[in-house]
Amino acid sequence: MAVNDAKPLVEYLPCVSSNGPVSFSDIVDPSEVATAMILAESSSPLFHEAGVWIPLTQEWVVSSNRLSTSETGDLTTEPLQQRSIVSAIGVNGGSRSLDTLEEQGLIMGNGGTSDGKGGAYMCSQGLGTKGGSIWRIHGTPTLQTSELVVKSAPLKYLTKDPIGVVKPDMGLDFNSPNDVILYKEKLLLFTDPTYGYEQSFRTTRELNGIVWYASVASSSVASSSRGSYPFPFCCCSKGEQQQKGTQIVDALIVDGVVKPNGICLSHDDTILYVTDTGYVSGNGDMDDMRPRHVLAYDIHLGPSKEAGDKEIVPIVSNPRVIIDFKGEAKGIVPDGIKLDADGNIYIGAGDGVRVYTPDGTLLGTLGVEGGAANICFGGNDLKELVILNETRAIKVQMKKSGVKLT
Repeated sequence: MAVNDAKPLVEYLPCVSSNGPVSFSDIVDPSEVATAMILAESSSPLFHEAGVWIPLTQEWVVSSNRLSTSETGDLTTEPLQQRSIVSAIGVNGGSRSLDTLEEQGLIMGNGGTSDGKGGAYMCSQGLGTKGGSIWRIHGTPTLQTSELVVKSAPLKYLTKDPIGVVKPDMGLDFNSPNDVILYKEKLLLFTDPTYGYEQSFRTTRELNGIVWYASVASSSVASSSRGSYPFPFCCCSKGEQQQKGTQIVDALIVDGVVKPNGICLSHDDTILYVTDTGYVSGNGDMDDMRPRHVLAYDIHLGPSKEAGDKEIVPIVSNPRVIIDFKGEAKGIVPDGIKLDADGNIYIGAGDGVRVYTPDGTLLGTLGVEGGAANICFGGNDLKELVILNETRAIKVQMKKSGVKLT
């Protein structure tokens, strides 16, 4: 009799050392893992980042990895001839391209999050001399309209690291924003590593290792059509911004992070999580002396000392490494990060989806060949977990609901 040695689509791998009050079986039923399904697949890496659940259309919005647009298909020799495709994956399978978003300016799309209004915010990594930015995708049935919401940082940061190229009318360009989260319904927190420069699709390098925040005024998220930018962008001091009523953009974290990557918040908005993938550079080189861990920060709103206590801004404190990948197999890093409603931490890694308790204890892994760049909850009860595996989007039914992003 022939023996079936085929590896399962997703493996249920509980952590044998986990003996606390919560077990991996409390997170996901082994039978559900055994019946995991492929929602979409491609020979190209179309299912890479973002993964934002859109209730109206019952789809996840996702972004691809880098795709060559040159005749040779070589990203190394022709790095400026590339793109990222944004698409939508249906809850019951199938996908469709959201190609007009790129035409509107959302180039090299990457991480994303819910806008709390049925749409999504998405990072644009920029291309060539065009800097990174943050866009909002409107939660309409087509998902094909967007607007620019964050474009540049204040000029003052040139005093910290004079590498950047100043454009007087724009301020300091972002590098290649990687991931974004909405905080308190009106502030965007986003990571900005230098991967774009290191992978040669950005020709300028700005500040490294910064997590930014940007205010999102009510007027800045009004419905707009293609190419319409509804408010002025910040390249002035905070005092000037307050007088003019313009957007505030500032650094939230400037120290202690090498390459901030994934970002998320606890369900009560009191803890900020950031994955640091400094271990691996944009060209693939790895350095064991650099971090590959998850940082946690306490976060709250408070008066800005810099602005004379006249403005309320996000403030972080008590930085700590909550999960450390040091000593793991070569190439394994914490990439995308999500939380469930109980505070358990889900991390996309090179061996699949790792699930940890809120204190950083490993419960188990959803093993996936080829790993998981990111993960995202969805479905009407937010219990359907989609694993973005580059060439496949895989759905697993979970016992826990994801954090509702409002």
